[in-house]
Amino acid sequence: VVEGCGMSEVNGTYRQDGITGNQRRIRLAEDVPVFFKMEEWEGKPVTFVMARGKYTNDEREYWWIGHLDSAGRNLDSTRPLYVAHCSAEVQVPPSHGWTVMAGLYGKGVSPAPK
Repeated sequence: VVEGCGMSEVNGTYRQDGITGNQRRIRLAEDVPVFFKMEEWEGKPVTFVMARGKYTNDEREYWWIGHLDSAGRNLDSTRPLYVAHCSAEVQVPPSHGWTVMAGLYGKGVSPAPK
């Protein structure tokens, strides 16, 4: 459950569905669960995603909250909303340590999830 987030649409219960593979700029961790939540955002139905991965130019692992692209097929990895750095062993989203990705790097709104 995501709570305390500045984007009310992101708050709520995410369901586990599937195991990640690699997509676009964010390399998702292999064999780690992915969590999804359907919600209306900016007047359109959106699938929010919580997954673990890395940026291609950074070897650190992190969990991130983002959304599927407008076609609903690919993760919109260019604009994460929130991220939380973690170790490679972490198989579930963290309960703390989230930061807002805003401005050039994302569309998140303060405060970050708690």
